[in-house]
Amino acid sequence: EARRLHPVEVVSDYEKTIVDELDLLREAANASQLRRNFEGSPLLYVPQVYWDWCRPKVLVMERIYGIPVTDLETLR
Repeated sequence: EARRLHPVEVVSDYEKTIVDELDLLREAANASQLRRNFEGSPLLYVPQVYWDWCRPKVLVMERIYGIPVTDLETLR
């Protein structure tokens, strides 16, 4: 029964996904792309990535202040 589920492949895929998600340089690149995609948008502001300080295990971005998503009255 377990053989049908291909546990080795499942674990291998899971490992690749986790490693990719924990690569903060990849996350920084994704954030930079998202920022470019929404540049000038009144709906979403994406903080700037400070590349000089980023490493595979460190992601440094602009600090921004916003409205908590739980504050529905202000968001309206």
